[in-house]
Parts: sequence; structure tokens; C-alpha cells
Amino acid sequence: MKYFLFLAVLVQSFSFAFSHESTLNNELKSLFNGFKEDIIFNINKEIKENFNNKEIGSNLKLMSANITKTNILDFPIEFYEIADSKIVVGIPESNKWKLKLRARLRYETKWFRMTKLIKLNIKELKFKYVINYDRDENSVIRVKSIDTIDKKLRIDLKASNVLINGLLAVAKKVLKKKINKSFDKLLLQGSEQLKTVFDLNERFRQATPERLKSPPRYSFSDLEDTIENIEDKIAQKHMINGTVLNLRYNKNDYISWFDAYGPDGQGTQGEVIGFGTFSDAAIWNGAYLASQAFRYRVSQNEKALNNIRRNLEGIGNLLGVNGFTGLLSRSAQPLNSMAGRALMKDRDPLDYEIVDYKGEKWVNHHEKKGITRDQYTGIIFGLTITYDLIEDEEIKTKAASYYRMMLDYLIRNNWTISEDREISITPSKVIAPTVWFGSPEQQLNMLVIGEHMFPGQYTQELNRMSELSKTAYIFHNITAKDNVNKYYKFNLLNMHFYNYFRLEKDQERRADMLRSYKVIKYSTGHHDNSFFNLIEYSFNPEAVSEEKITRIQENLVRFLERSPRNVSIVKPPLEDIELVQYPEYGGKGFMSISADALDIRHRHAGGSFMWQREPYTVGYEKRGAASDENPGYDITLIYWMSKYYGL
Repeated sequence: MKYFLFLAVLVQSFSFAFSHESTLNNELKSLFNGFKEDIIFNINKEIKENFNNKEIGSNLKLMSANITKTNILDFPIEFYEIADSKIVVGIPESNKWKLKLRARLRYETKWFRMTKLIKLNIKELKFKYVINYDRDENSVIRVKSIDTIDKKLRIDLKASNVLINGLLAVAKKVLKKKINKSFDKLLLQGSEQLKTVFDLNERFRQATPERLKSPPRYSFSDLEDTIENIEDKIAQKHMINGTVLNLRYNKNDYISWFDAYGPDGQGTQGEVIGFGTFSDAAIWNGAYLASQAFRYRVSQNEKALNNIRRNLEGIGNLLGVNGFTGLLSRSAQPLNSMAGRALMKDRDPLDYEIVDYKGEKWVNHHEKKGITRDQYTGIIFGLTITYDLIEDEEIKTKAASYYRMMLDYLIRNNWTISEDREISITPSKVIAPTVWFGSPEQQLNMLVIGEHMFPGQYTQELNRMSELSKTAYIFHNITAKDNVNKYYKFNLLNMHFYNYFRLEKDQERRADMLRSYKVIKYSTGHHDNSFFNLIEYSFNPEAVSEEKITRIQENLVRFLERSPRNVSIVKPPLEDIELVQYPEYGGKGFMSISADALDIRHRHAGGSFMWQREPYTVGYEKRGAASDENPGYDITLIYWMSKYYGL
């Protein structure tokens, strides 16, 4: 029974790639979850306002009406038509909404009064919204109007009392009129809510103002020496059994990257007592692998080649603990190691399992919710860049082999992963399968890479998925709506965009995806994100302004003023920062953030990879985890990538 709830979506998902409309249906079903509580609330509100203590005919009054049953939570909406200026969305024929209401009906005359329970069953409720819109030069959807068509409402009234049933027949017309009026009101509220799905956040897409800019303290010569020291630090301290992890020390430190790892740096204080980022080890190992591929290509440094070999071994471990099926682990460490013990410490036993691997016991960490698309994204990013930049045949073969293993696994399982988790739904949390539907850039990128490495082997699946490019701009309009919360989604998008635009040969698909990319750039292009700007430069250098190129270079030097510990150390210019209230994701409240994108030195301590963090949260001095140390691949990747592209 635990899989029954997902049977319909998995069956439907198999055909999602065959039409523009069907590719979007699963995404909208997911999006609907964010609105369902509001819909239930509004329906109950309407009932209380219009059906409690309301006369519905001569001598008849409705009392205490309320909902007893509804099925509107199950996959309630689908797309019927998608065109360049119109989207038609509504309730699917196969999944009619049904509502059951219960109320007390009072019949009162001068001589007689009776109150009885009645049941109102809305047997059929249908409608469609026609969203009329313009698409501007950035492929941003601007909704002009939303019309309602094909409305249908069918109700049934019953009472246990014969007299009341007879009276209901007379009052039914009046009651239906009231219900239709409420129905129209709810549809209007729904259309207003639907408009917000495509309303991009215009305020938080402005460039960093001059008042928040200041020159860097260090020079490019300081940077080059520091980079090599950071590279040695990562290889010697953070690379644990082929996996790059954050370190946890027994002492706090508020030192800068330059003071710790510059030419005269002495490192940071304390002894290593633990490790961090186990849950995201896969994605960041992919980022580190990419940095070493760029490093070796521009420097021919044998240290980089050795790091690549070690890192590939670590990726092999992430696959090996699951039997080399293509299912990825979040993190894997020998049980009888410091990292293995740290992985299990203070963690729910359901987050990991002990497996036999390489002749010993290993900890296979997957979390209760299982592997996510994020982890595959990072590994794919690193393997593909390594395959293309490194000429060593052993390395190329291993990178391609691991890549094919993962891609074949996803195709074989219909782009769905569920075997590494216990599927469940509770009022507080949903643990669902990981599905790739609704991520067109990811599926297309992975198949294009597959064709690049193994020509002809993925042609059929790529052709089957090609229609995804046509509707990608709609997905990305929804994604780009909020460019503050869950900012890591833009990092994932850009990781996929990098290899996709490098390798895509189909010009029609590429043009579709470029239009879609413009939506993301419109939302985040002024965030002074060096990683995103470098990725755009890689496939469209003319579109990256000289100012952005300069900022990429300056940000490398500015980065040296930040701390290797996960703490902010540069005092922000609070007198120049305008703070505003912004809603937290999920309606949990509001957070106080800068109204403008901040200089990278004044942004909050962003964990392992600062470029996946929004640029608005202020990094107040000495706030953060001063005992946790980041590896530093968020600066080394930008440095070597910049050198590779001649910047």
C-alpha cells in the first residue's frame, strides 16, 4: 500500500515527454501542493460565510455547514493546451473534484419547527483556466488575463427525513444558485493565485549599487600563491577516502583565507575532531573534480592529475556501496574509520546502512529521503568536464564508465529513484521518490552527454525527450519566480547548462534552451555570481559584459578576505545596507535581508560553495560556525575555470 499513492504519477510520468502539455502536468501537480491548504481554507471560508444561518427558501434555513470529505488533494490539475500566447489548464476529465458537505437544515413555521441533518454531495466540479500572456525578449511570461471556461457543477442533496427531502426539492434551485455564486468567487480567487505563479521577483534582480562596492585589499599575485596552498590543504586534509569533506576543529577561528593560506599563512587553529557535509558529499566532489580537470588542463600539474585519480576512486565508492548499479550514495566511508564513525554520530539509523564492500564494512549514507537530483548533478558536472579535458585514457575510461552506469540506471528506472528510501506520507512530511520530470535541462543535458561519450547509444531516448525543450521556458519561469529562497536551484541549473550548451548539436533544441536560459539570467544575472557568469561566458562570451568579467577577476581577490571557517569575519557597511523583510519559503514568516545584492565579502557564510547562496543575507561579523572549515573549491574552481577561458 505504501507505493499506491505514487502509482498514478509513475505511470503517467512514463509518457510525459511526448507532448508539450503532458511534460508540464507533473510539475503543476507538485506546485499545487503549495496552494492546497489555501484552497481548502478558502472553500471552508466560503461555506461559513454563505451557507451558515442562511435562508434558502420559504421557512428553510441552513445551519452549521462544513466539509466532511474532499478528494481535491490528488493530482487535481493538468494542462490542455500550450501555445506561444496561451496556456489552458483545468481539472482533468479522469480526476473530477468531489466534495461532501454536511449541514443542519431548519424548517420553521408559525406552528412548527424541525432541524434535521442533510448531506450535500458535489458530484462533479469542472473548469478550465485560459491564461493569456505575452513572452518578452527574455522569455519571461507576462500574464495579460485569465479567463474561465467549461464550468460544470453537479450537486446532490439528501436528508434522512421524508418531509425535509420534499422541501429540499423546492429549495434546490435557490441553493444551487448560492453554490454557483460561491463557485465563481472561488474561481476568481484561484485565477488571481495562478497569476502569482508567473510573477517574477523584480525587486531582487538589481545590480550591486556603487555604495556597497569597495576595492579589494589583496592583489592577483597574492591570489596565485594562496590558491596553490589551498589546493595542498584540500588534498592533504579534506580528501578522506577519495571524498572531499568539510573539517570540524576543536577550536574556533576567525581568520581570513589569505592570513591562513597566503604566502606566509600558518593554517587555522586547532585539531580535526570530525567532518561535515556528508549529505552533500556527492555534489561537491563533482565540483572539486571539475576544478582539478581545469587545473591540470591549464597547468599540467601532476598534483591535479593525482587528485583526479583519488577523486574518481571516491566516486567509485559512492557507486560501489550500492553494487555499481548506477544508484549513487550521498557519502560512503569505511565503518572502522574516523570518518565512518563521524558519519553515524548523532544520525538517525534510517539515514544509513552498513554494507560489505572492498572486503570490509562500509557506511552507506543515503538519508531517509534518499538520493536527490542535486547529488547526481555535481557528479555529472565533474565527470563530463574530466572526460573532455583529461587525455589520460585510464581516467577518460573510468569517467565515461561511471557516467554511463548512472545514466543507464536512470533510464532503466524511468528517471525515478525509490529503492533507497521508505516511501511514506504523514501530515508533517512527505518522503517521495526522486523524479526527474519537471527538470528539462537535466534530462536533456544528461542524454546529450551520453550521446557525446557514446555516439548512437542514447539517440532513441534523446529523441523521445526532445519535446522537453519546447516547454522548458515555462518550467524556468516558475523556478525563477523566487530568486531568494532555495537559491541552490540556480546552481543546479547552471551546472547542467554548462555541459549542455557545450555539447548540444541540435540547433533547434539549443535555441529552445537558450530562450529558457534567458529567464534564469533575467532573474539572477545581476547577482554578481562569478560561477554563473563564467558558465555563460563559456557558451556565449559576447553576452558577458566587460564589467562582469572584471568582477569575476576582482571577486577572486575579494574572496581572500572571507574566512575558510564557516563564519563571517568582514564587518559589513551596515549604514549603507537597506534592510527589507522578505517572506521565508513555505510561509513560515519573514527574514531580514539586504534590498541589494551584496559584495561577496559581506554575504553570509555560505557553507561549502558560496555561489549556491543568495547574495542578500548579510554576513554579520563573527556569525556562523567558527569551528567548521570549508575545503575551498568554491574559489579554486573559479580560479582555474577563469584561467581556462583566458580571463
